[in-house]
Order: sequence, then C-alpha cells, then structure tokens
Amino acid sequence: MKPCAVALSDEILLIAASLPDAADPIGAELVAAGRVVPIESSRFIRLDDELVVGTLPMRARQGLLSLRTSSGTRELGEIGDALATIQELARLRLAALEPARRAQLCAFLARAQVERAGQRDGFALSRSLAALCELLRERQPLSSHTGDARQALAVELLIATDERSFYARGWLASREARAARLTAVSPEGSRTELLPLAYRFPRSDIAELFGDSEQAELTRPSGFAVWFELDGPNLLAAGWVFELEDAAGQAVETMPMEFVRDPFAARNRVLYEGVLEPPYEQELLSRHIAPAIERLQETHRAEVKLADIRDYGTAAAAPEISLVVPLFRRTDFMQHQLAQFAHDPELRDVDLIYVLDSPELMRDLDYVAQQLFELYRIPFRIAVLRRNSGFSAANNVGVSIARGRLVVLLNSDVIPDAPGWLGRMASFYDATPALGALGAKLLYEDDTIQHAGMFFAREPRTRLWTNEHFFKGMQRSLPAANLARPVPTITAACLMIDRELFLRLGGLNGSYVQGDYEDSDLCLRLLDQGLESWYLPTAELYHLEGQSYTPELRKVTWRYNAWLHTLLWGERIEALVATGARANGHRADTMSPLLGAGDEVAV
Repeated sequence: MKPCAVALSDEILLIAASLPDAADPIGAELVAAGRVVPIESSRFIRLDDELVVGTLPMRARQGLLSLRTSSGTRELGEIGDALATIQELARLRLAALEPARRAQLCAFLARAQVERAGQRDGFALSRSLAALCELLRERQPLSSHTGDARQALAVELLIATDERSFYARGWLASREARAARLTAVSPEGSRTELLPLAYRFPRSDIAELFGDSEQAELTRPSGFAVWFELDGPNLLAAGWVFELEDAAGQAVETMPMEFVRDPFAARNRVLYEGVLEPPYEQELLSRHIAPAIERLQETHRAEVKLADIRDYGTAAAAPEISLVVPLFRRTDFMQHQLAQFAHDPELRDVDLIYVLDSPELMRDLDYVAQQLFELYRIPFRIAVLRRNSGFSAANNVGVSIARGRLVVLLNSDVIPDAPGWLGRMASFYDATPALGALGAKLLYEDDTIQHAGMFFAREPRTRLWTNEHFFKGMQRSLPAANLARPVPTITAACLMIDRELFLRLGGLNGSYVQGDYEDSDLCLRLLDQGLESWYLPTAELYHLEGQSYTPELRKVTWRYNAWLHTLLWGERIEALVATGARANGHRADTMSPLLGAGDEVAV
C-alpha cells in the first residue's frame, strides 16, 4: 500500500506507511534535489505489525524516501504523490488502531511538537495536532453533575502560567469505586496525570450535592487544585479535556469551564486562589500557588522592555542624585510632586526619572508633561515600559538608566514637606560608614507618622514574618521618632542607595508581586553584605500610601509576598529578632533587632 502523508505545518510532514516485516525502523534516507539526507530513527514509530508513522521535513514532499530496518531497506517512493488531508489520513490509516495505540501516536506527535517549540510554524502545527488528536482520542461519556451520578468531574478554572505549565481547580466525585486516574489532555495531545500531584480540600457544596456526610468529605475531599506541566507547548485554548477514571475502569470526561491565558490576568487569578488555603497549612501555596506565580513572574520579567525615553527640559550634565519614580495608573500624582519640587532649588540639579508602568497612558501624559515642564521648569525624563511590568521592574529599569551616583526610589504619591530633604539625605548617606539604604520619615496627611523605619513581627496564629512600622500613627514630634538610627528595614517608598551597589545586588527582587516586601528583601541582602539600613527623621515627606491599585488585590498580593518573604528569609529574620530581643529585653516574636540607645544619633 502506498504511503499516505499530510502537511502538519509549513515545515513538517506526517507520513503513514506499510512495513509488514514487523522490524522496527532504525533510520531512513531521503533523496531530495540530488542530496542524500539521513533521517534519525526517533522520527518513526511502529504502531502495529503493518503500520509505521513518522515525521519528516517538508522538503521530503519533493524527494524519494527509503526506510532502513534490521532486516533491510524498504523504498517507499515519492512522498509528493501521497499527500492527503488530516481527515483522510485518520480514516484510511489510523482509525482502525486500538485506543492504546492511538494514545501512543498522540504522545509521539506531542514529542514532535517539542522539537518545533518556538518556531514560526508553532501555531500551524498546534492546530494540525489538535485536529488529528481530536479524531484519534478515545472519547469518554461527558460528566454529569447530578447527585445520582456514579462519578463526576468539573474543572472550574484552568490558568496558563506559561506555554507548558498550568494551574487547574475543580472537584471530583467517585462514589462506587475510588478515583484511580485524573488526566489533563491538551488540545495538541499531551497528557499529564494529576491525581498524584493534586492538593485536595473539602467542598461542602459538593458533599451536599451528592449527599455525603461531613466526615466522608473530610476523609476523601472532593475539591482539588493542581499546578502541572506538559511535555510540549500548548498554544490553543479550545480543545482541553480532563478525564476521570475509577478503579473499576469506568471513566468520564469534561472540559474546563473557564480558561485564562493573559499573563497579567492569570497572575491575579492565581493570587486569589490562595483564599482556598486552610489555616496553618502550606501545601497549596508551596506546591501549587508559588510555582504558578513564579512561572508567571518569569514571563513578566522576560517581557520587561524599555520602549522609549522622553526628555522634558535639559537635565544637569553630571548629577549627583537620581530620583526614580514609578507611575502606575495614577499619573496625576506627577503633577502634585512637581508642584512641590518646584519650591526646592536642589531638585533642579537632580536626574528626575518617571518610569511609566502604564504605557497606554503615554499619549495623554506627554501633553501634560510638556505643560508641567513649562510651568515648573524642573527637568525630567519619562521612561516608557513596553507593558505593565510591576513595581520591582519599574524601579530596576529606572535605576539602570539613572545618571546619579546615588539613587532615590520614590513613590509617586510621596510629597516633600519642605525643601532641603534630599540634600540632608545625601549628606547623611555619605557621612555614615557601612550604610546600605537610607529611609526618611513619612507622614500621613494629619501629621502622624506612617514610616520611621520598620521591624519584623510574627503575624498572630501563623508562621509569617511581617514588616511593622515604628511609631505608626503617633505624632511627628514624638522625641523617639526624631533620632537617626539603624533599623532592620526601610520602605522603598523613599529609599536612598548607591547606584552601583543597587545594581551589584541585582536590584529589587522580581519574584514579589506588585509592591510589598521587595524593600525588606533588599535590606536583608544589604545586611548580608555587612551594610546597615538607617532611618533619617530630618527628611520628612507625606505618603498617601497604596492608592494605585485596589484594596482587594493589595490584600492578596500582600499575603502572598509575606509568605514568600518568610520562605526566603524566615530563618535569618528569626536569628536577628532573637538577637535584638535578648539585647533589649523584649519578646522574641514581637520586637525587632534594634541597636542600643547609644547607637542612636540625634539630628
């Protein structure tokens, strides 16, 4: 029988040929355009005593193919005469295969897709494989979600964390026999077993639907959440199937109710999944939420690109200090800052960089920025990111283009109380040995203290280490808050650091989401370098605090970042706090490692 071939993409052919001698292929030769091209044996698979299937480069359609086996060479002829459609190939050569062999073929084709990952024909290959695997796969009855079903499966949410990894959440019920297999099948045919990986948790709604007792739901919980990886990339949203099989061999299948592909939306959805986490349990976070978030953060970091830099006015040729100010959504804060900067002569000699983390706003911002420069005559630059990249990335990009020896990371909602604050910070920084990062006194609008340095404390009833603010809510004139001193950590809302030191440390850690704990992470890395973080009360600024994104999102990002920060630094913090508590006579779980009063500096 003649071979049958189909174009899977512009670069790859699939061929099915008869090879009745039952010997496995050990290679092939393609004669095309007068050249002999060897084809490795891994491109072929024997599916039964007659049928061999293989993948070939597209140039094979103009050539003569011969298969080599242990018993000799078999010439298959001109491939170009054997082209067919996917439907014809499936009907003529593949439909009669047993289900196990068809599944074996889908797995083989998924490996071929791995070889083409990242190539320009990737989408075409995915679409072809999806069409072929849909024709070949063994269909199971659709899951019924009625209370009298023998078994049921629902995948309520599927989130792509990159092209090969996914987070899924749903529930399953297997009433007459235990669940033996839960399988995710991508549109392209890649299969992953989920049951050994999945985090299981009780679902009272499912227990009620199936009439299960509370105890039964606790011992064999129906809810599941799982982060998993595929062997090959998935580029298509439509065509996902999840299969559930019980120990008796009965199976059902279902499709995901919702699929999220956009990385920004995906990250936020995974963060909200953390609310499933029962108190005192870490499995969901450590094995599923955290790997999913980290994979999405890797994608964000890879996409961080500086699209444009626009100058407004002529900055100082050799500035000592650069101010780096991320702008996310609330670009109106720039107007309020510049209105105050205009009263301070020091700001005219500073390298002022606004990093726009909302590039879609640049057109309107450009018009406003020109007017602001004409009005206040404070030179500044706007660095436009290609897409929203987050707090860490925006600051890191800003520092990378800064011209000053010292840089100040400054939030857009931070406004100076009076001129001279920046010069006082720079003078103190240069005069203080072993100083790594320097922070200012930040105030609420009612003149109470928002930040006078931060310390570490245990969150009640958890193992999380959190950042707490010294003297928060107290009056700005409080004597204890008007002493310069080393502190465990300071906020990146206003943080001065040597530019070269910042770059040498790798900047702010991009594993944190949005904007919490990056500053504490930086201060701990400085401490490991033998450098301290200091608080300077004579630099006073107002901080409107956290108005660029919603409180609901801030709550879940803070929770995740606190967990990650504890994972990375928990042991180090515990040792620091214990040392400080012994020196100062405090409880080891509530007070920071402060230096003694003799090390405080009145300014």
